[in-house]
Amino acid sequence: MKEKGGFDSVAGIYDTLSFLVFGNDLRKAQQSLLDELPAKGVVLIIGGGAGWILGEVLSRRPELVIHYVEASEKMLDLSKTQVRAEADVTFIHGTEQEIPGQYYDCIITNFFLDVFAREQLLPAMTLMKEKLKATGVWFCTDFRDSGKYHHRFLIWLMHRFFRLFASLEANRLLDFRSYFADIEMVLSRETIFRKGLIFSAVYRPKEPVL
Repeated sequence: MKEKGGFDSVAGIYDTLSFLVFGNDLRKAQQSLLDELPAKGVVLIIGGGAGWILGEVLSRRPELVIHYVEASEKMLDLSKTQVRAEADVTFIHGTEQEIPGQYYDCIITNFFLDVFAREQLLPAMTLMKEKLKATGVWFCTDFRDSGKYHHRFLIWLMHRFFRLFASLEANRLLDFRSYFADIEMVLSRETIFRKGLIFSAVYRPKEPVL
């Protein structure tokens, strides 16, 4: 789990670093499936960083109510500059432990699950799943082991950098597909970028067997 404020030291340069390494691919991935957003309701965005995704979501669905949870106070401050005053966005400083006690129509975790160590990931995802409505949708954009050596080296470098400068606890890239299966979420749609290094997926709760 991210320490509160763990990404403060890189908040001002995070988006620039991401662009230098990946170009626009990280943003394209996060934008790729937003047509699946619900028309109305309450959305949880957790670990959204400096907040550019807020503008993307609200430009498509301006009537959505958004709860924006971010562990870095500096990232949260940057996020507040991304929305107009009339937008219904509640900013919350904290981790998944500070998610409000309600049910959500949509959860967005973009490059958030990869901050968790193996023993932390399933409890965190279980907690979030419990906050999702049975008719809800979960958007996840993140990295995946493509099996390519140059991709693995890049992920290793990223882990080393963020462990040094942002208190990252994860030390390896996990396969999130098995964890979604463990919490009974079913893949609905997926797009792939950078020859398999980056994915964006839409998951929905598994329908109960009657």
